[in-house]
Amino acid sequence: MSNKQVSNSHHYWEHTREQDGWTVLAPLVPPAVGGDLPPPPPYTPEAAPVHQSHRWQLPGQPPVPTTSFTRDTSFAVAFLDICNMMEVDPSTACISFKWDNERATQATHVLGNATDWENCLASGFGQQKQTKTQTVICIIKNMNEAMDTAQWAPNTPLHTTTGKKRKSAANQEYRELKANLKCSTHKDQFCFVSTVDGHHVPIDPFNVGLWAKEILPGKATVARPLENIVFKDCFMPSRKKPCIASSTSSNLYVPTIHVTVNTGGSNTSPPRRSPLATITNNIDTPTSPIRDQHSDDKIRYQRVEQILQLIDDGGIFGDSAELTFPAVIFADALHECDITYVSQVILLDTDFYVQEINMLSWLAELFVEESLVAVGRAQKGKGTV
Repeated sequence: MSNKQVSNSHHYWEHTREQDGWTVLAPLVPPAVGGDLPPPPPYTPEAAPVHQSHRWQLPGQPPVPTTSFTRDTSFAVAFLDICNMMEVDPSTACISFKWDNERATQATHVLGNATDWENCLASGFGQQKQTKTQTVICIIKNMNEAMDTAQWAPNTPLHTTTGKKRKSAANQEYRELKANLKCSTHKDQFCFVSTVDGHHVPIDPFNVGLWAKEILPGKATVARPLENIVFKDCFMPSRKKPCIASSTSSNLYVPTIHVTVNTGGSNTSPPRRSPLATITNNIDTPTSPIRDQHSDDKIRYQRVEQILQLIDDGGIFGDSAELTFPAVIFADALHECDITYVSQVILLDTDFYVQEINMLSWLAELFVEESLVAVGRAQKGKGTV
């Protein structure tokens, strides 16, 4: 009887050419009888004898009891026999049937009167001739039970998205995501602009596909990826220093240097006081790791204009473009403050270079950092870098 499991809510009929009759497989679960059904006889096991058969025993399942109907079997006798096998009351039963080879979405057929019974028999014989087989299966269920269509085909969900539709949706989201991540700053590259500090996080095409697959289940959106180890850089601040801006940029800040020309009058500005005068001179003590250029004639420190020129030429960043202002502007301002060598640069905080020398904050940090590197190299090699 194929590999179908027999449950308490389904029953299978088998029609064979042997004796030209029907074989009913228990257990059955029937439904309500129509008004044209004659009053049933007393509900006793003797009303419809059951013939035992082990022909439909499934592996690991108990034997299924069967009974046989002939073409001349009336609806009342067949209905009582079915109700007896299903152990239900015929007065409250409401039976419907469905052929095994019918689609799961096809409506069931009510078996409530003699006409329905004749139609069921005729349909069974017709299917035998059409399929040229000796066995056809009819599934019976009790319509009084709260059963939905999904129980006729438990492996077929009612509301699903087909694989073709899922693939089409994923392709559409992938296209939308690529258009959203296409970077206008970096050519031929997908970038996610971080919401933390606005830095660009490059996303390779493979990870773009992973991102798109998480949009349909709702774990990610086009504007925000899934928070996992793959996209962790999108949610962390950048550790890189800002690059030197291109010379073609029109939004660069150009520092303003106020120059006072002494014309011999009395209204001249006082000379700028060196900030190094307020710093305790401890560079000659044995514990100080930094020594002034005059304390050891063998050590020659670089001048501040050399470091500024190195930044100006883009040598620190390699292929980066030059700054739009010359380094000599900062060098003159530093000389006015008696800051000539890199060993003096590192004695002051970056705030001084931002407020007094009018350097950009990132440039001041870079200037102090490179000066510190130059001092270390000079002391280690006892010579100019």
